[in-house]
Amino acid sequence: MTKLIIRILSTCLFFIFVTSVFAQTPTTAPTISPREKINISTDGLVATQTQTGNDLFIGGTFNKLAIENGTPVQRRNLAEVFVDTEIVGDWQPQPDNTVEALALYQKTLIVGGKFTNISATQQPYLAFFDIDKKFLLKKDLAPDAPVLALALDGDLLYVGGEFKNVNGASHQYVFAYDLAGNTITSWDPHVNAPVEGIVIEEGVIKLITVGAAADSGSKNIIVEKAGAAEKTDGKTPQPTTEDDPLSISVGQLGFKIPTLSDVLTFAVRAFFAVSGLIAMFYLLLGAIAWITSGGDKDKIQAARDKIQAALIGVVMTVVVLGLTWTMEQVVFNRRICFGLSCPLTIPSILEPT
Repeated sequence: MTKLIIRILSTCLFFIFVTSVFAQTPTTAPTISPREKINISTDGLVATQTQTGNDLFIGGTFNKLAIENGTPVQRRNLAEVFVDTEIVGDWQPQPDNTVEALALYQKTLIVGGKFTNISATQQPYLAFFDIDKKFLLKKDLAPDAPVLALALDGDLLYVGGEFKNVNGASHQYVFAYDLAGNTITSWDPHVNAPVEGIVIEEGVIKLITVGAAADSGSKNIIVEKAGAAEKTDGKTPQPTTEDDPLSISVGQLGFKIPTLSDVLTFAVRAFFAVSGLIAMFYLLLGAIAWITSGGDKDKIQAARDKIQAALIGVVMTVVVLGLTWTMEQVVFNRRICFGLSCPLTIPSILEPT
């Protein structure tokens, strides 16, 4: 029996090792999420989002965030979500007010909004973060009122909002910042109302203002007043879809339809639970056999074998658990999981190449 338990647990160790090797093997196609999209819910409003690879950044006015109707986690106004593993990132910059706009430039996340404090630092209305190391970058930009819109055109960052001055100089409601040279350009479209939206298409800059529109005096700049249909009140517009009589929603079913990842995650956790129960069962049998042996050497030896098998099973189970947890949390930083501390996601096995 001892040899049988050792073989079973050794097989489990071998499986985890092999899958970790496969998971690191490069494929010809980029890694994609097992789902085409994931459902993210908050206790407030989502105003903006941007994505690079599997990193999705969400901004708005909220205190909690949940994925696929899972357990809500505390994230204030700005959060990172790993779409491949469907996990909320640990990063918590906690801006003290609404995040209105997000933009990504190379490895920099640009955050605009109504906040004055972010990442435990006094940084009003506009902040820059290194998206890999998650630390706040020092930029000499200080608008005197909230930032409502961000747009990128190459190395140029266009910033719109309610401000009238930036770094003490007059830049009414909008300005352009050269990210490569770290300087504010001389561009000035002369708008007379706060800018809440910036759209750049084929070299034409469209500024959406809160109040009356103004003539910018340039053919390449269009300034218009935001209409009722264009205003989102801080909430991301939801796409409309036609009802399909052959489809059924999760809400109608009353329960979540399990994915392959869900099933395999359950199987992995069930294996560890069952192996632990078996080990405890044999430990109990061995203890009872020892107590009731009456001094008989053969019965005592049989009891020792059961206890030895149980202890070996417990030790190997703990070792496998420890190795699996280490690979998930430390080696792969929860981006590849084997179903123990986070749902199972092994890209080269679960996803098409």
